[in-house]
Amino acid sequence: MATRFCTSCGAPIQPGKKFCARCGAPVADASSAPDATIAQATAPAGVPTSQAKRKLGTGTIVAIVAAALLALALVFLIAWSASGNALPWQARDGQAQGVAGEKSEAAKGKADRKKAAEAKRKAEEAKAKAEEKAEEEAERKAEAAAQAQRDAEKSATDAQFKAQILPYYNRLGDYDSRIASCATTFNTIYLSTDFSKRYAAAQECYALEQSIQSDATSFSSIQVPEGSSYATQHAAVMRCLNDLQSRIACISNAWTTDLVYEDPAPYKEEILRPIADGKDPNTGKVIALQDYQEVYPTIKF
Repeated sequence: MATRFCTSCGAPIQPGKKFCARCGAPVADASSAPDATIAQATAPAGVPTSQAKRKLGTGTIVAIVAAALLALALVFLIAWSASGNALPWQARDGQAQGVAGEKSEAAKGKADRKKAAEAKRKAEEAKAKAEEKAEEEAERKAEAAAQAQRDAEKSATDAQFKAQILPYYNRLGDYDSRIASCATTFNTIYLSTDFSKRYAAAQECYALEQSIQSDATSFSSIQVPEGSSYATQHAAVMRCLNDLQSRIACISNAWTTDLVYEDPAPYKEEILRPIADGKDPNTGKVIALQDYQEVYPTIKF
């Protein structure tokens, strides 16, 4: 039986098939085309048939069409690029670069804002420190000025206070000498029968006692300023005045008893009792005199 070929693509048709296995074209009945079958069967070996020629022509057409399309695509790309427009892949690259640039700008902006915020914070801290330092300096100056004012006032007050107590201090030495003189006179004539001499000596002693008591009273009324530099001196002068009062009082009391008698000799013990009471029983020294001699040298102005 002769082999049949597809009239569309030239592929061999298997016996009994109604369609071409390659291109799917319907196969014509052999009885309706005896010439074609015969022609196919009698074609010399190695000579292409008309179907083979058609197959070769179709491939060429496809190649030509593809080349034409490629050429058109190249022309389009060249024209598009020449117009200044970016090619699709260039657009994507540009977009990518744009996104990267935007991110970079955003990062830079964020860094700049952070840097600016940090600079602002440091500036505010520096300003706050400067203001605090200025305030502290102002307070220090104000306190220094106030202290200077207090010192000036204290100095003026101390000067006034010193002026008040200094005259009393200056009289202490004189009082001490006069008491010693009264004691010497007493020891000399207290047993004398010459009443007038004893009376004159007693009056001198009473007058001295009155002066010392007056000074002690007026001195005690002097108010000591708080924190005064002369508070110690004031206390020492007051103590010395009290010692002087005690010493002269012993002699005055002895004279008071002595003047009761025209002849005081029999009453010696009674007369000397006030003086004996003012002495230390262990040492026999006048207590007030000992204290005065200890305190007076310590007073300094």
